Amino acid sequence: MSVLGEAKQVPRTSFAPRWLFALLLLLSHGSLQAHEFLTLQLGGSHHIQFAGYYAALFKDFYREAGLDVRLQTGTSRKDAIQAVGAGEAQFGIADSSLLQFFTAGQQVVALAAFEQHSPLILVTRKQNSLSDVHELRGKPVILETDSLTLQAYLQLNDVHPTLLPWQSDALEQLARGDVAAVGMSLLDLPPDAGSPSSPLALFPVTNRQLDAYGATLFTSRTELQRHPQQVKAFVDATVRGWRYALAHPDEVLDWMELYLPGVADTQHLRAAFARLDELVRPELVEPGYMQRERWQQIADRYHDLSLLARSPDVSDFLFDPELLLEQQRRQDVDRTIMVVFFTILIALMLCGIFGGFYLRLRDESRDRLRLTRELAEREQHYRFVTEHSADVIWTMDVHTTRLTYISPAVTRLTGHNIDDIMSLPPESVMTAASAERLREHAAKALLAWHDGALNDTRQTFMLELYHQHGHSIPTESVTTLYCNEQGEPVSIIGVTRDITERVAAEEVMRRLAFYDPLTNLPNRRLLKQRLQESIEHPDTRQLALMFIDLDNFKPINDTLGHEMGDALLAMVAERMHKAVRDQDLVARLGGDEFVVLLPHTGDEALMIADRLQTVLNQPFSTRGQTMQISCSIGIALYPEHGQNTKMLMHHADLAMYQAKNDGRSQVCLYCEEIDPERGMLHWYPAQDSGDPQLDQQYHQIVTATNALLICLQDPQGTSGNWHGRLQTLLDATRHHFAYQEQQLNALGLGDLDTHSEEHRYLLQKGEILLGALADGHFDTERLRHFVMHDLIMHHVNLSDRRFFAQLRTQREAR
Repeated sequence: MSVLGEAKQVPRTSFAPRWLFALLLLLSHGSLQAHEFLTLQLGGSHHIQFAGYYAALFKDFYREAGLDVRLQTGTSRKDAIQAVGAGEAQFGIADSSLLQFFTAGQQVVALAAFEQHSPLILVTRKQNSLSDVHELRGKPVILETDSLTLQAYLQLNDVHPTLLPWQSDALEQLARGDVAAVGMSLLDLPPDAGSPSSPLALFPVTNRQLDAYGATLFTSRTELQRHPQQVKAFVDATVRGWRYALAHPDEVLDWMELYLPGVADTQHLRAAFARLDELVRPELVEPGYMQRERWQQIADRYHDLSLLARSPDVSDFLFDPELLLEQQRRQDVDRTIMVVFFTILIALMLCGIFGGFYLRLRDESRDRLRLTRELAEREQHYRFVTEHSADVIWTMDVHTTRLTYISPAVTRLTGHNIDDIMSLPPESVMTAASAERLREHAAKALLAWHDGALNDTRQTFMLELYHQHGHSIPTESVTTLYCNEQGEPVSIIGVTRDITERVAAEEVMRRLAFYDPLTNLPNRRLLKQRLQESIEHPDTRQLALMFIDLDNFKPINDTLGHEMGDALLAMVAERMHKAVRDQDLVARLGGDEFVVLLPHTGDEALMIADRLQTVLNQPFSTRGQTMQISCSIGIALYPEHGQNTKMLMHHADLAMYQAKNDGRSQVCLYCEEIDPERGMLHWYPAQDSGDPQLDQQYHQIVTATNALLICLQDPQGTSGNWHGRLQTLLDATRHHFAYQEQQLNALGLGDLDTHSEEHRYLLQKGEILLGALADGHFDTERLRHFVMHDLIMHHVNLSDRRFFAQLRTQREAR
C-alpha cells in the first residue's frame, strides 16, 4: 500500500472564556471539527483511471479548496469500501458494485461517476473462433475480482461458464488455452488489443439492457452528515482535476512517469488514456455527472438477476448538491435566529447580574456576621469535644515532627502533663521503634499526597508510649494530613487510643493458636510455619528436623494417671528446651510426640540427638514418684532428605518409626539410598565427609554393595558369585575401617574405642557369613540384612556420620 500527499497539522488556540467559546462553537459554520487531512482510498494500485485525482493533487486544486489530501492504494474495490466503512479513509473509488454494499446496509453515498460506462469486457482468443458469448457455456472463465457487472452480463445472456477467481497471469492462461475467456478492465489490456493484428478478441458488456457506471467516487453517510461542506469541496476539486486531466493528457502522463515509476510504459499509458476518454465522454457529459434514473435502472437490473437482495430506492444512495445547499440555507437562518436569541439572552443576563450584584453584597454582609458567630460557636463546641474525649487528639508539624497540640487525655493515659509532652522529642515520649514508625508513616503519607493518592494519606499504626512510672502502653493511632490554604500539607492530625486490653486478648488468642497449653511449646501449626520460613530463607543451606517419640510413656500414663503423665510431659519439654541451642525450636505435636527444628545444622544433628537421649534417659521425679523413660529419635536433613515441609516431616517420621522398630531408645537418620525400583544404593554429595580419601572409600563400599545386591537379586546366581563379591565388600570395608581409625586417632576425637569395637564386630560378622557361604549353609536374607541394615544404614549412614561434623571442623581449624 502506498500513499500520495502529505498531512499538515494546524495549531489551534483559544482566548475566549469557556462559555463564550461554547457559544461561538454553537454558532460556527460546522458542527464538528474537520479532519487534519483527508484520505482517498483508490480501488486498486496506481493506474491511468485515477488521472483526474492525480491532476487535482499536483495542480493543487485540493489545497486551493483548503484540503490536505492523501491518495492511498489498495488491492481491490472492496478494500476501498471497507476502508471508508471503518473510518480509515474518508473517500473511496468503486464501481456499480457499490450498490451491493448499500443494499447490505452499509451507509455509503455515491458522489460522482467519472466513467460513464463500465470498463469491464470479456477477452477471448481469435483462434477460438467464438462468434457469440453464448459459446462460453460450461467453459472456464476468469473474472476480475468483485466484477458484479460481468456477472450480470453473463446472466442476462443466460451464459453459465465455470467461473474462476482472478489471477495475475490470466492473459497468459488465455494465451495457453487454459481458459476460454477473461473478464477484465479495458484499461488493463495491451495497447494493440482489439486491432486486426492482435490475437485477442473483445466482447463489450455494455448494451441497452445493462449500461453500468464505471469508477465512482463515494463516501460514508456519516462523513457527509458531519462535514457536508468539506465533502462538496472535495467533489468540486476532483471535478476540476478531471477536467484538467482530460484537457492536458500529456502533462498528466509525464507526471505519472515521473512520480509513479513502474506503473506502466509510456505506450501502454497513452493507449489506456485514449480508452479512458471513451469511457468518460467529456464532450458529451460533464465529468462526475450521475443520473438518478440510470442508477435506479442499474439497481433494478441487478435485483432482477438476484445479484441484490432487494431493489433499493437510490435517493439515499446519491449525493444531491442542491439538497445540500438547501440544508445550508436553513442552517444559516437557524444561526441568525440563534444569534438574535442569544444576544437578547445575554442582555437580560447582564441586567440580572448587575441588578443582583447589589442584593448579593447586602446579603453577604449579613451572612458574614452570622458566619462569624457560628464559627465561634463551632470552635467552642469542637474544643469541648477535643478536651473531653477519652482518646488523645494531637497535631504535629510535618517537617519537624514536633507536637503542636495535644489534648488533656494524654495525662490520663501516660501520667505526664501536657507541657512536658509538648517539650519532649518523640523518642522521649515513645519507644525508639515507635518513633521511627511514626516518621515512616508520616513520610508515606506525604509521598501519597505528592503522588495524588489522597485516600492513602490516612494512616493507621501501633505506637508504644512511655508511662510516667516506666512501663509502656500499647496504643493505636489514626493520622491524616492537614493542608493550608495553598493546598500544602503542614500538619499531621492524629487520634491515639489505649489498646492494652485488646493487645492482651490478641496475645491470648495467639498463644491458643500457636502454642501447646500443657507444655507451652509451639504446636504443629507454628512448627510448620517456622519450618517453611527456614526453608524459604535465602541464607538457609541446611537444617535438620528431629521427630522424638517417648518410649514407655503409655504404661506410666495408664498406671499413675493422666495428671502424672501431664506432669511428666511438662518436665520432658523443659529438659528438651534446655538441651538444645537458642536458635533451635522444640515443638509438641500431641501425645508423647515432640519435634525439634535445628536451623543451619547438618550431620551435627546426630550429636544433638545423642545429647537429648542422654538427658531424657535420666530419671524424672515429681510428687514422690520416680519415672524412667527413653526416646526414639528420627532425623531428616534438608535438602538431602526433602526440599519442602511435607516431605521433611514425613521422612523424619519414617526415621523415628525405624528407630522404634530397631528396639527403641535408638537414633535413626532417614536413609533414602535404596532405589525402590532397582534395590540399589546411591551416595549423594550431601553425605560426603569432607575427607577426599574417606569419601572415595565410601563410594567403593557402595559400588561393592550394589554388585552384591545385583547378585542376590538374580535367581540363577551361584554361591561362588556371592562369595567373591562379599569378599570384595569385606576387603573394601576393612581398608576403610583402618584408614578411618587412623584419621580419628590423629585428630584426637573422642569415643574412638567404641567405634573401633563396632568395626571389629562388623568385620567378624562378615567373616562368619563368608564362611557359611563357603560351606553352602547360607541364607540370602541374613546376608541382605547384614549389608543393608548393619553395615550401611546403622554404621555408614549413622555411626560414621556422627564424626563428619567434627572431622570438617578439625580439618578447617588445621
